[in-house]
Amino acid sequence: MIKHVAMDMDGVLYRGDQPLPGAIETLNALRQRGVKVAFITNNASRHREELAAKVSSMGFSCDMREVWGSAYTTALYIAKHTPDARVFVVGTSGMVREMQEAGVTVVPTHEGATHVVAGLDMGLTYDKLKQAHYAICGGATFIATNLDATPRYADHHDSGRWGDCGDPAHLNRGGTARDW
Repeated sequence: MIKHVAMDMDGVLYRGDQPLPGAIETLNALRQRGVKVAFITNNASRHREELAAKVSSMGFSCDMREVWGSAYTTALYIAKHTPDARVFVVGTSGMVREMQEAGVTVVPTHEGATHVVAGLDMGLTYDKLKQAHYAICGGATFIATNLDATPRYADHHDSGRWGDCGDPAHLNRGGTARDW
């Protein structure tokens, strides 16, 4: 008997703001059978609360505690394995919030950073890349929350193809000559 199911979110349960055909019914049928559900995404741009709200707004039954985003899992990993870490974030406020809620110290510049964590950052600036570069070249551990070149959840108002976390990750990798 199946007891737990982990479901990817972007492009599996929904595309954009529309649930995929049969996804809500499948999820409801699993829950009616007592199967526990985990929502999984490598989208690090949103906090679990935002992700749960998005999924719920489309008609899926979802609690924040069921959501496992890459920002959240990265924050848990750092908190567990390097509790004294000082992290410079190339990402959104959602990622920063996940780090802080996990007890991870987030720093505003490269100075004193032991880690650089990169995710999709729609406010990416040259200064953020420079700060990440300085930290990595200074010995900080570099963690990319995913290496997607383009997101599956792209806005359908454009061509559907634009940069994702892979862009800053590859820029930092190339500029520092350091591997992940």
